Amino acid sequence: MFDNKNNISGELPEHIDFIHNKAIPKFREWGYDVQILRSEKDYLDLFYHVVTRSKKPERNGKYAGFLLAGMCAANSQLKIPPI
Repeated sequence: MFDNKNNISGELPEHIDFIHNKAIPKFREWGYDVQILRSEKDYLDLFYHVVTRSKKPERNGKYAGFLLAGMCAANSQLKIPPI
């Protein structure tokens, strides 16, 4: 989810339509239990997170901003906890 508060998804509408109207019904038809997992946090929570422990002191007290490649907080903070 991009923004839980405003119910804005980070996925393309075509992808959401495919998942809900094609993929999930097909998996259920095959006998699989399907659940959509959601994190309590969203992308904006990570974007506006205030850095408190950084190796670079000048970053402390500032917003984290855009997620950095190779240090992606989205995996550890958004994707893994719901699983």
